[in-house]
Amino acid sequence: MIYDAKVEVQCDECDDLVEIVLDYVYSDYSGENGHYDDSNIDDKLEKEYEWEVDGDNHYCPSCK
Repeated sequence: MIYDAKVEVQCDECDDLVEIVLDYVYSDYSGENGHYDDSNIDDKLEKEYEWEVDGDNHYCPSCK
């Protein structure tokens, strides 16, 4: 079985974990040059999971 790429983010306070599934994006219209995009992990954490991002530190909703 093949799974999509994902990133685990751990709370810097309580060690709670959340998994972020990376978006697969294409760099052109041919559909041949794609890659997993990890540039919006912090945005997803804040908007979808209600985590707080402070520089390199990440805090779950219970610890923010």
